[in-house]
Amino acid sequence: MPEGEQIEVGFNEYNQPNDGKTKDLVGFLGSLARTPNQLPIDMGDWREFPTETKEEIWKLIKKKFKVNDDTKDTLKSLGKKWRDWKSNLKKKYYDLDPDSADALPIEQLESRVNAHQWRNLV
Repeated sequence: MPEGEQIEVGFNEYNQPNDGKTKDLVGFLGSLARTPNQLPIDMGDWREFPTETKEEIWKLIKKKFKVNDDTKDTLKSLGKKWRDWKSNLKKKYYDLDPDSADALPIEQLESRVNAHQWRNLV
């Protein structure tokens, strides 16, 4: 997509994306949720993210997409994707067995996972 061009996303009366571009927005939010320098996995809760961080994320979204100015639903969706990402990582890589290592070696984790953040998470 050329620099400065935005994808227009249609919304219904409940502020939910509801057109053919929805998958583009949802995919982009999923990518953001898995980006450690944007949304670190070692934060305890979505509500703990500083307002400044959420505002920067919103600017990124607005740069790529023409979306409603109501950030609440879009950021709520992003927060859920971020929680799901953390949950899936822990399910896949974390071992609760006290006789084994707490977590797989960092080298075995997905490349999108920051090693320092992973150690803090587990």
